Amino acid sequence: MHTTRADVIKWGLEYLDDAGTGAICTVCISTGGSCCAGCRHLTPGVGCQRRNTSCTSWLCGYLLFIFHELGILADWYSFWKQVPGIDFRQDFTPSEFPIEKWIDKRNLKILTAAFSQDLQEVSKKNEQYSSTIKRNDLLFRMITLEYDFKMNGDDHFDALNKRLARLMKDFKRYNAIKSLYQSKK
Repeated sequence: MHTTRADVIKWGLEYLDDAGTGAICTVCISTGGSCCAGCRHLTPGVGCQRRNTSCTSWLCGYLLFIFHELGILADWYSFWKQVPGIDFRQDFTPSEFPIEKWIDKRNLKILTAAFSQDLQEVSKKNEQYSSTIKRNDLLFRMITLEYDFKMNGDDHFDALNKRLARLMKDFKRYNAIKSLYQSKK
């Protein structure tokens, strides 16, 4: 089947909205973080002026963590590998292109709301806005590196999962809701 660049961007934004990314972004931005910091298409007080496939496909460390924990990160990566022309903050995706498979959207708003409440609490406890940004960066590096290696064969994430559990142990609401979510599967 064929799709368009515009349809993929629209689908990606809907997927992220269903996942509840806004709750996490609000906390991160309020503490000085922004995935879009330094982007030439970002207008202060207005937002993004040129949404593209690259930015839509990119996940921050917090979203990588949640998607990994729920077992949907590999599907996210596989979907976006089908989209040609993705580059850092640039988009060379053609207007139309073939795509083999879409992935189902997931409503994670309750889970991400719990996560964002924990993130807000942990940020206030540390009294440093940079702790939010540092944790996000650390999660991004840990998970991205591990998936770069694991996507080539070995899909056991035991060591990564142990490190993540230690790093995110103070996220009580998230962990309780995640357990309920996983028990319903």
